[in-house]
This record gives sequence, structure tokens and C-alpha cells, in this order.
Amino acid sequence: MKNTHLYVLVAALVLSGLGVFGYKLFVLGFPIGTEDKTQLWEFEARIRFSALGKPTKLTLQIPSRGSKYVIVDESFFSGRYGLSTKYVEGNRQAVWSVRSARGRQTLFYRASIQVAAPRRPGSSADTPPPMPEFAESELEIAKSFLERAREHSADTDTLVSYVLGELSTRTPDADIAMLIDEQAETQDKLNTLSKVLALAGVRSNVVSGVPLTASGQNLKPVSWLEVEDASGVHLYDPATGNRVPDSVPFLILWRGINALGRLDGGHDMDVTLVLKQTEQPALASLVHGPESQRHWIVDYSLFNLPVTTQAVFRILMTIPLGVLVLVLMRNVVGFKTFGTFMPVLIALAFRGTELVAGILFFSLSVSLGLLVRFYLEHLKLILVPRLASVLIVVVLLMAAVTMLCYKLGIAVGLSVSLFPMVVMTMAIERMAIVWDERGAAEALQQGLGSLLVAALAYTVMSIRPLSHLVFVFPELLLLVLGATLLLGRYSGYRLLELRRFKALADRLD
Repeated sequence: MKNTHLYVLVAALVLSGLGVFGYKLFVLGFPIGTEDKTQLWEFEARIRFSALGKPTKLTLQIPSRGSKYVIVDESFFSGRYGLSTKYVEGNRQAVWSVRSARGRQTLFYRASIQVAAPRRPGSSADTPPPMPEFAESELEIAKSFLERAREHSADTDTLVSYVLGELSTRTPDADIAMLIDEQAETQDKLNTLSKVLALAGVRSNVVSGVPLTASGQNLKPVSWLEVEDASGVHLYDPATGNRVPDSVPFLILWRGINALGRLDGGHDMDVTLVLKQTEQPALASLVHGPESQRHWIVDYSLFNLPVTTQAVFRILMTIPLGVLVLVLMRNVVGFKTFGTFMPVLIALAFRGTELVAGILFFSLSVSLGLLVRFYLEHLKLILVPRLASVLIVVVLLMAAVTMLCYKLGIAVGLSVSLFPMVVMTMAIERMAIVWDERGAAEALQQGLGSLLVAALAYTVMSIRPLSHLVFVFPELLLLVLGATLLLGRYSGYRLLELRRFKALADRLD
């Protein structure tokens, strides 16, 4: 097989792994760190009212999925009320209903809101807004005011700011005073100004909700003006007349002229809004986000397996890292070990005992097991009964060590029962065979080599960032496979062999 074929295969594996890794990291937003957090806002609407003992229906404006936030999770407390959600004129509403209710009632709506990077929508600013409806006298007043507003502005942003500024000034423009009742609600005032802006070809709408800026209790929804121009959709605060920075997301509860809630069959309705800032792991919000917004790669990731199965794969996905360490230590450094994969199995066993306790327990068990194995050799047993006998002895040794550690108050000793018995048995058998065939020195050399390689493999497999990466980005194991394939063609000197040939090299010099 030519090296070119191998290099092409390795390059294809590396590029495929890095390509999928880059797509998940930069496009889908998979976190590369174990401690990455995402900001969440816990939004709650608590509704209290008195029912009158007749059919009762409550309608509440609730968030739709906007461009600057996503609803990670939401829940409703309905009690014995029926619940449905619907869209009315583009607004999402929750409707609670019951045939008969009496007395004080309490209902809840909760949602976890994640602030997302804004996605620029398809602009319709080039399409003129529909002509607003004005009375003939009002139309002339609006045009007169708009003409002065244009004289004091240079673009859409300054035009909107100037128009909104007339709401907060102590001496408003005479035309605005005639168009807008000073005692009118903010929504009505903004709606009138929106109609004035429509005369100038500016698309705008009244939006009501709460800014996602600070936690608070008993919040009241505020109404802002949403304006669309060639650069996108922007919000304006009528209290200041200025454009709100795009970095300040606004949780829109409804658009247009409407009320937060409407009650039929009751009275004394009180809606309390609560907003609280929290954090959660970035992966949780990515994996458990709205199904309609999840990429198919997320749906087919390891995170969709049952939790117990995920725990198993968090360990299994680190085995290739341990195998790569084994290949390096055997083929490049030149360590001798028991078998090909015995050190990796021993490294897995160390997960139940930690490294130092595992090495001590391994050394003690193998030493005692070898004594039993040499004794059984004199009994001339065949292979399977001999292995079974060693296994039984290993179990008894584990029980004895665990009990001794318990009596001595050594907590780590209680976990040695998780040490794989089969791995221990095969290690004892392998060491005994090498001892008989090649001598004690070779057996001890392979035993120490196996322990050292197992300790290195365990250290690498236990590095939390690495185990996180291979579980979240399993495609990175293609890079490990590529490295292993390249090492498979290595036929040079091993590092430990250089000492053997040093005398020869000195003589040739």
C-alpha cells in the first residue's frame, strides 16, 4: 500500500472531523468549554381575580418567538381551567376557561427566555406603509406637523426621535396637542404618531412588553415604537425619544392597541409580572430549546440518548484517547505491556478507585494472585478451571481489602469493589505465563510498563475538557483515528531502543 493512499485517507478524516466540528461550534453554537453559561430570563405572569360563579374566560397576551430571543421553556398553571393558545392579529394569547368558578382565583404563566443573536429579517422598508385613516381636519394638521419635523431631521432615525420628542416636552407642538389628548394612554399616543410617520413613508408599529435589562417584581408593561428601515427593525423609547440600542432586547408581549389581559365572568383582575435573570449551561439551552428551532444535528447527538446511556458513552468516548496514548507509548517510546489493550482496561478500572488507590490495589492484588496462581500450577489444572479459581480468589481478595479499609476508616477502599474482576484475573494469568516463559525480569518489566501506560491513559482520559470535547464533538475522534493510522506506518527506532544501540553507535564513530 503506497503512502499516498494513507495520507489521502488521513487528510479526508481530519478535514471531515474539523469541518463538522467547525460547523457545530461556529454555526450551531455548541459550547467548547465545560463551564460555558448562557443568560436566561425567567418571566412569570401571575393573574389573580374574583370569579362570579358563572362561565369564566381569561385571555392573556404571552410572548411569541421573536428575532432577539427564544422561548427555551414555558409552562402554565391552569388548575381546573381548560387551556388553549392561539394567534390573534399576530399576537399570541393564552386562554383559560371554565364552566363555573367562584371566589378568588390564581393562574400562572412562566417562560424561560434566552437572548439570542438578532437575525436580520427580510426588510419591507422599501414597501410604503398603508395610508393611515385621519379625519380631514386631522390629516391637514398631521401634514403640517410632519413638514416641520422633516425640516428638523436628516434621516429616519432623527425623524422618529423628533416626533417622539414632542410627547415628552413640556411645551408640545401645537399641531401635536390638537392630534393627541394629553390624558390619553401611551399606546394611543404612539398609535397616532405611528400614523403620522406613515404619511412620511415610515413603517412603524406600537409594541408592548418588558425590556430584558434588569430583574424586578411587579413590573408593568411599557409601550415602545417599533420602526423598520433599510438597516432593520429598531425600537424607540417614547420616554426619551431616542432609539434603544440593539443590544437591549425587548420581550414583546403584544403588538398594536390592546390590553395585557381580558376577563369575562369575573372582576378585580390583577396581573403581576416578574422578571429574574438566571444562568444555565449553554448545552442545556441548546439541546432542550424549542424543537422547531433545533438543527437535525442536535436531534441526532448523544444528548438525546437516555441519561443512563449518556453516562456510559461519556466514558466510552474517552477510550480512543487512552488507545492513542497506548500506541504512542508502545510503538514510539517502546514500553512493554501485557497484551495490546490491557493497560486501557486497567485505566478504565482506575475510574472506580482513583489513580493512587488503583495502583496500590492493582499491585497488591496481582502480587497475592500470582502466589495463588503459582500454587495452582502445581495442581496441574487445565486452563478454564484455573482461570475460574483465580477469579474466585480475586473476588475474595477484593472483599477482604474492602472490609479492611472500612475498619481502618479509609473511604476510598469502599470503591475497590467496582474494580473489574475479569481484568484483574487476566492480568494475573498473563503475568504468570510471561514469568514461566521469559523469566521474572520480563514479567516485572511488562507489569510495570502496563501500570505506567495505564496511569498515563487514565490521566488523559480524566482530563475534563478533553472528555467534554469528545462527547459534545465526537467527530474529533476522526482526528484521533487519523493520528493512529499515521502511527501504524511508523517503523523507526523506539526511544527506549536508542539506549540499546548507543554502544554500537559509539563504536562506529
